Amino acid sequence: MILTNEQIELNIDEQTGVITGLLNKQTGWQVIRQPKLAMGLHMLVPSEEYRYNLALSEKQLLSSVEKSENCITLVWDKINTERAGILDIKCRASVTLDGDQVRLELSIDNQSALIIEEVHYPCLGGLRAPEGSSSLNCRTPNFCGDMYSYEMEKPVETRVGYWGALYPTYYNAIFDREDTPAALPFEIMQADDQGLYLGIHDPDGEAMAFKHEFRPGFEASVSGRLPSQDEIGGLPAGWMVSTMRMPFLQPGDQIELAPVVVSPYEGDWHKGLRPYIQWRNTWHRRRPQPAWNDNIDSWMTLHINSPEQSVRYRYSELPDIAKEAKEHGVGALQIIGWAIGGQDGAEPYQDHDPQLGTREELMQAIREIEEMGVRVLLMCKFRWCDSSIPEYETELREHTVKDMFGRPRYFPSYAYDTLMSQQNYTKRSGAMLCHASPKAREFYLKELDKVLSLGSSGLMYDELPPCAAHCFDRNHDHAYGASNIKGAWDMAEEFYAAAQDKRTDFLLAGEGPDDFMSQFYPVGYLRSWSLGYQPAWKYIDPEMKMATCLVGWDDREMVNQCLTYGYIINYEPYNFKGRLSDFPDTVAYGDKALQLRRKLWDYIWLGKFSHTDGAVVSPAPEGYNYIYSVFEHRANGKKAVVVSNQDFEKRLNLTVKLDSGESTFTAHTLDGSEENNNGNLTIPARSVVVLVEK
Repeated sequence: MILTNEQIELNIDEQTGVITGLLNKQTGWQVIRQPKLAMGLHMLVPSEEYRYNLALSEKQLLSSVEKSENCITLVWDKINTERAGILDIKCRASVTLDGDQVRLELSIDNQSALIIEEVHYPCLGGLRAPEGSSSLNCRTPNFCGDMYSYEMEKPVETRVGYWGALYPTYYNAIFDREDTPAALPFEIMQADDQGLYLGIHDPDGEAMAFKHEFRPGFEASVSGRLPSQDEIGGLPAGWMVSTMRMPFLQPGDQIELAPVVVSPYEGDWHKGLRPYIQWRNTWHRRRPQPAWNDNIDSWMTLHINSPEQSVRYRYSELPDIAKEAKEHGVGALQIIGWAIGGQDGAEPYQDHDPQLGTREELMQAIREIEEMGVRVLLMCKFRWCDSSIPEYETELREHTVKDMFGRPRYFPSYAYDTLMSQQNYTKRSGAMLCHASPKAREFYLKELDKVLSLGSSGLMYDELPPCAAHCFDRNHDHAYGASNIKGAWDMAEEFYAAAQDKRTDFLLAGEGPDDFMSQFYPVGYLRSWSLGYQPAWKYIDPEMKMATCLVGWDDREMVNQCLTYGYIINYEPYNFKGRLSDFPDTVAYGDKALQLRRKLWDYIWLGKFSHTDGAVVSPAPEGYNYIYSVFEHRANGKKAVVVSNQDFEKRLNLTVKLDSGESTFTAHTLDGSEENNNGNLTIPARSVVVLVEK
């Protein structure tokens, strides 16, 4: 069966419903290069005797098919499993061709006696890079706003031990930051000048993942080399890429899974993100935020205590530190380790720490800092709890995520200061908290109220995404296998409402907020110092504010990056344990950058960020380390191009031209100079220039 238009040709087997072909007609890329590995609908349906009871897609027989010009509807009245036989499970899939996108939807009616644990649909079996392409790079935005990637055609990086899988296997899953890189529900597979978008368009927060397997396995295990040919040892070879949902569908229940969109594209990763951005714009609505948030482009983060009782600063010392920071343009002070137990100790309790002073002294310090014009953000956490404190057994354990055996899911926590902590003898082990339980969320709201009563302008929720996808505690007031992601999203709404009830100008910020969370947490805390960093999340959400960390003693490249990508400069001397005066060179360079940004405020802070879209920058000679971004003035529509020379020694010569063809600018430099420029630039090493369209 064939669905085709000017952009795509899709082939589906009329007996099994597997996808045997996916052709980008614009480029000639046949995504399914090895149809012998074609897949369609795949399930895991554990039985009483065998958890590993699979329903293989190639063994499912269609009961009926309906076809129109742009849609095929596939119906399976029964599902054939490997170890429990034929089950009374009815599935109905619709496959719709819409321009350059394929939309696949699936509904399931489970009339069997078993729970449906995993549903893989669609599955693209036999996928390979375009003929002649040098690589196929799987990319997905990560927790730090970057594009995480791995080369699919090079020695494969596996995230599943060989003892636990038949084939080299890799998962991208949005629900567990510790084990998988994905932060948003899509991935792109990028070749040289084209790619494939694969996205699960679900605004309700159910757990999902992308599974990559290479069959039949490595050609050479020492190097991790994969076969380049389509067969090896008489067996078909290729990637199996599956979209996975974990509905834990109970006997007698029905479900309509969120649609999956598959879209081939031409161009770089910016083009690959467009299907997701288009869908996101249909539902993402940022809640009203305090007006003062728009006016702060520089933070300082200060850690004042650890679980090892380091007690670096007492509450009474904080105003003096903030006063020093304010002199260098810092508008917000994030305080870490202020609560009992120090950073990552005694979580999730948000009481003051007597080792640092009294509650009144903490409130007085906050009041003095706020009165001098610096906003205070108190870091807190409700993601996991400290299982080493007495309250764990009496109060916290009942609120933890449980696995299928009724055991709490534990979190390794973090080590501080001492060798015994580094060797896990004094490290606070954590247990993951359940957000799907309304009773548990009531407990967290009481702790939040303690933060709201201290008088700060906001909070910074550390490790905002939940670290467990499901909870199986039958004593919780939620379904078996309930989505902890959906629970965390419910909690975000409740936290926002609670904060608004106290103070309408209270800011919720968070580390790594996903696209649902960012509706309530409009400021994200991240670390962007990796080489080759790409601001993918900022490109997806130009309105999102990102605060990134500066820890170097002459950290010009990070200052340049903040200016180029519109990020908040977040000073963190001594890995956020020192004062601003501790690294004067970084602060002096930051002062110049902040002055330049504030001079061009309406362009490179309030303007619309489009990364490299909108301008072409050509280096001469090639091989220099540079980054650039385009901002658009929201009133006059004129562009500003920020170009940073990130090379440590070399002077950079380049040309800049807007997509409109315009190449007459005013060039602004860090020393405050302005001059006419025709798009030809010379930038010293470790410096930045801003070109504003005439």
